[in-house]
Amino acid sequence: MGDVIDLQARTGRRQQPATAADTARRRLAAAAQAVGGRQQLAAILTRSLGWTVRTSTLAAWESDVTPPADVLLAAEEAADEATAYGQATRSGTAAQASPVASLARARLRAAGDHAASMESLRAQDLRVGGGHLYAAVVDYLATAVAPDLVALDGGDGRSIFTAAAGLTEMAGWAAHDAGDDHAARAHFDRALDLVAVGGDRQLCAHVHASLSHLAHHRAQPARGLVHVRRGLRALGRGPAVPELHGRLFAMQARAVAAQGDGPGAVALLLDAERALCAPGGGDRSPWISGFDIGSLAAEAARCMRDVGDLAEMRRQAELIVASRPQDRARSRAFGLLLLADAAVRQGHPDEACDLVRHVLASTQHLGSALVVRQLGELAGRLGTYASRDQVVSGTLEHLHEELRRRTWPATPGMEGS
Repeated sequence: MGDVIDLQARTGRRQQPATAADTARRRLAAAAQAVGGRQQLAAILTRSLGWTVRTSTLAAWESDVTPPADVLLAAEEAADEATAYGQATRSGTAAQASPVASLARARLRAAGDHAASMESLRAQDLRVGGGHLYAAVVDYLATAVAPDLVALDGGDGRSIFTAAAGLTEMAGWAAHDAGDDHAARAHFDRALDLVAVGGDRQLCAHVHASLSHLAHHRAQPARGLVHVRRGLRALGRGPAVPELHGRLFAMQARAVAAQGDGPGAVALLLDAERALCAPGGGDRSPWISGFDIGSLAAEAARCMRDVGDLAEMRRQAELIVASRPQDRARSRAFGLLLLADAAVRQGHPDEACDLVRHVLASTQHLGSALVVRQLGELAGRLGTYASRDQVVSGTLEHLHEELRRRTWPATPGMEGS
């Protein structure tokens, strides 16, 4: 029965009462305004519904034709997301997200070339974080990539699907950094669908590595291991891709470490290091992001934390910090936070406090829910020392004030990450 109702609504054979139709049209017009206009809404609906929605059709629905129920639902979901993000950017440090995202959108629209746009987005993400860039990535997908997917007039159709997959995967990372893991998973899954059409095996493996990372982040090591195997299968017997093989082996090490197998995790981390240092055997896809020694050190530090080797965790965290310049604020902060975590676990709260203060000072303009969450976790661990250590109590007072300032209202579906 539900399918029949949907079909009747889409074909317009069932008309709502006049007052209900007027209300639906007003709601559709409001949704278009919330997402930035009819063109943006048409692109979002085309992607969401799986059939082409044109701006002329939207105009007709807004004026004198009842909008189909599924269209109205999808439009209002998009509007809710846009409105929630707008509210988020007007509070806390996220107030700085709006000008950053606006500048990014202007630059990206002018670029035209999707690969060049992605490199621009990556460069900005390293500096300001996914919390500030997520809106720009989604906007670019809706306004620049989606129309190309619909048109497919001339050129290599597979290449636009590959571009869409690469940028959608990046949207997943931005959502993850913004604190919305549900959206991140949805973006990663959609990227897999797109890359299946585009046929870029390296990008397919790259997306599986991202899904593996997200699974580990959500304490699902078995699922993380499944994605490692699928990523390696996607690469098959093709030429070596140092970044991808290194990253996949590191994700496999995370799964083994989560099971408490220290020697097994170390062996896989050594495999990752060998793969990372090996020469590449062919062309590298432009759609995969970098994975270097600093990235491997970050995964190794987490593995060592999980198996309780705090001395090695500290050494790997120091490698992260040494490999990241000051302008890589987020990844450098992750290294410092891992170092602080090791210090607390080793019974050195004063050292941890120094590191926390350094992170707070160096991430004032960073939009990263991941950094905020890790600061909050450290606050919990430092709390056991507060009553007997004035340095700790003073640092915690400052830290809690900063956490309140940096935490903005969650968007629909957002969860701590």
